[in-house]
Amino acid sequence: MKKWKAGFIAATASMLLFFGCDNGDDDDSKTSDENSYPIQYTVLFDANGGTISTTKEEVSYRSEDRLKDLYTPEELGLSYDGHIFYGWNTQADGKGLYFQVYGAAFTKGEKTKVYQIFLSKSGLDMESGGTATLYAQWINPDEKAATANSDGTYTVTPYNFEATLKTLSESGATEAKFIVKEVTENIDSFEKNWIEALNGVLKQYESISVTLDLSESYWLRSVRGSSLDHITSGFSKCTNIKEIVLPEGLTRIDSYAFYGCTSLSAITLPSTLSKTGADAFAYSNTRHLEIKKVVYSGTIEKWCQIDFSAFYHGYPLSNGGTFLFNGEELKEVVIPDSITKINAHAFCNMASIEKVTIPNTVTWIGTEAFCNCENIKEIELPENITQIVTSTFAGCSNLQKITIPANVIDISCNAFHDCGNLSSAIFKDTSSVWYHYDSKTKAQTSIGSMSSSSDNAQKLRDYSDNYDDTLYTAKSSSYKAE
Repeated sequence: MKKWKAGFIAATASMLLFFGCDNGDDDDSKTSDENSYPIQYTVLFDANGGTISTTKEEVSYRSEDRLKDLYTPEELGLSYDGHIFYGWNTQADGKGLYFQVYGAAFTKGEKTKVYQIFLSKSGLDMESGGTATLYAQWINPDEKAATANSDGTYTVTPYNFEATLKTLSESGATEAKFIVKEVTENIDSFEKNWIEALNGVLKQYESISVTLDLSESYWLRSVRGSSLDHITSGFSKCTNIKEIVLPEGLTRIDSYAFYGCTSLSAITLPSTLSKTGADAFAYSNTRHLEIKKVVYSGTIEKWCQIDFSAFYHGYPLSNGGTFLFNGEELKEVVIPDSITKINAHAFCNMASIEKVTIPNTVTWIGTEAFCNCENIKEIELPENITQIVTSTFAGCSNLQKITIPANVIDISCNAFHDCGNLSSAIFKDTSSVWYHYDSKTKAQTSIGSMSSSSDNAQKLRDYSDNYDDTLYTAKSSSYKAE
């Protein structure tokens, strides 16, 4: 095998999938569109300072079931003395599209996603095929302190983060922004505790206010390595973190992940986030972090389905904060028909929201889902919900009108706390008798039917304004036969 510096390797690979099901049989009945596949793509591999073997492979793909990986670094004979390979990029300087190609890194579906992103971002013509170059990305583990980028940021890895912070501290710096690249020598030997390492370093230099951009930490795992792509108590009590950007692909933020990060004021959440843990965003055991800006680039559909822990401080945005949805403050929320459940805290503290439309496909709205949405003036609840749960609209201080469907038979405690401007509550069931239950006295008292919108609003303000009161009809399991 011939080797050379900064060499290229050409591999023909069809990385876009056949659209349809391929059972492996040759079928002359396939359509002309189906027979137009596979599409061939040429990928050039640049060692980018290292060495690479001269090999060539032609591969054809007809379906997802037959999807294969590009060459691994080992198959390429890729090496660079004193350096660690950590992936490919469409630009030599690492500022293009980054991805890994280790076979073990992806499930079949994940491989599909990575390759499709690569094709779309690298400018390849899907109809005619094309050529793109991937540049090897390297890290020197013995690298000293990073120097500032042109924009004043510092690109670091867990290997030189401490040296960089030390240098900045010695220079008298009080603030710094870091782009942190996670590094691994191969897919089966992750640096499982690298976040814990960053945690320890941050605590040594608490005089420096730090912004952490982890958007290029593509393989972020649990600190303890217990499962893929989530943080476990990773940055707890790092009091000098001011802002943090979490990477796409991260799915969970576990309990206590940012507990005690008392300076944290802004966080960017990935569209892949699906769950947060208890006290993930707690300032202390009794107080929420003052996170005044949350940035999210996913969809409303995905946001509604995030499982924000209902058990203490599992929601990021603090009261009075700003939520940026695809770069803009969210003023109107239109829940898509695909949603059947709006999870707890989904739009809590989003004071910018002025209008909400909820389809009849929704059957459940979780605790504090619209808590402190102080600029919502009117809302109509979907026909198929049966309960308004605890604190759903608490703090909606400018809510004036609400329409409640006939299927609702329970209104839980605190549901309309601090809704002092509520003047009209239209109940579509005007005949059922409602009951008020006081948990302090254990008394159940009839308050009559809900036939007058103004009287109804007064009843909601009187009997659903604190944690002692609940309302229900005789159809509810809470009702005690008299």
